[in-house]
Amino acid sequence: MKLHCARYTIPTRMPLWQRLWNLYQLLRLREQLKCLQDERDGYLQAATMPGSEFKLGPKYLENCAEQERQLQARIAVLEVMS
Repeated sequence: MKLHCARYTIPTRMPLWQRLWNLYQLLRLREQLKCLQDERDGYLQAATMPGSEFKLGPKYLENCAEQERQLQARIAVLEVMS
């Protein structure tokens, strides 16, 4: 459905291809977020095991947190657009 003003057409709904593209991006971003969280949790488990020489630096945890915030922000924008 489109509303017609004097010279402009105002779309009231996104085309089907745009909605499908947004849905695909949303699913892909959610999967990336899940993978990031799983990887971080795995590293945290390995680092806390007794006798483990594996150490996590604060920079790694900061980077993970920043990437997680960015992915969540992108997901929020796409959810609003859908």
